Amino acid sequence: MIQLHCGEAFAPISLHGGQVIGFTSSNSPYPVLWLSPDAIFQEGTAIRGGIPICWPWFYIHPEDPTKPNHGFARTAPWEATDIQESHATLRLQDPAAHPHLWNHPCEVTQHIVLTETSLSVQLTTKNTGKTPFTIGGGLHTYLHIGDITKTTITDIGTIDQPIDIELENTTKDTLLHDPTLSRTLRIARQGSHTIAIWNPWKSGAATIQDFPNKAYQEMVCIESVNTGKDTITLAPGKSHTLGTIITVEPESAPPHC
Repeated sequence: MIQLHCGEAFAPISLHGGQVIGFTSSNSPYPVLWLSPDAIFQEGTAIRGGIPICWPWFYIHPEDPTKPNHGFARTAPWEATDIQESHATLRLQDPAAHPHLWNHPCEVTQHIVLTETSLSVQLTTKNTGKTPFTIGGGLHTYLHIGDITKTTITDIGTIDQPIDIELENTTKDTLLHDPTLSRTLRIARQGSHTIAIWNPWKSGAATIQDFPNKAYQEMVCIESVNTGKDTITLAPGKSHTLGTIITVEPESAPPHC
């Protein structure tokens, strides 16, 4: 585990999956990221909550549905190549160690930066081979909220049923207004024109092992993703960065123009 600090803000990171599993800002007493109390921390299992890294594809593999959903990076070991008080760089250990899932030479790194009011995660893939390849991916961000029935999201409004959608061809920030916790979460993206939004609701939560039945009330996923028409083809030597920046804006903050 690694823990970043900036003033009163902090963010713990697990090297299993290279995953930020928490973020608390200096201007709100409540966690910004949701982590399941039933999350399983063991080899081969994805951690339920925080920001799982979906790579090198998002959701179902486009050609082979027998391959694991969301790729293998979220259950693979990562190593820290640079650690400072408020930022860290991680590297996915040897993607070629999974030849049955991925056989393209590449380097996958993650840069995480914490400020007192924001968290930035950038996932960069570099093609180190001699032929092009195509990747998808996602920063599967679980946000902690006060009450799903009172929370509103840009272009969605209030959620009152299971939701699992992708909003395409958009680059604008997503705002999550949470009157219960007296704050707005601003989610900005990099290298993505697609937003995924997910909440399993009561019916879906009951089918998920590491997801308490009532936990749907206090979380929602708003994800920066590359999928479908938004997948990326990398020529040899080229790189792509998929990023998300979560900023905490107290209810009394002045509006952004």
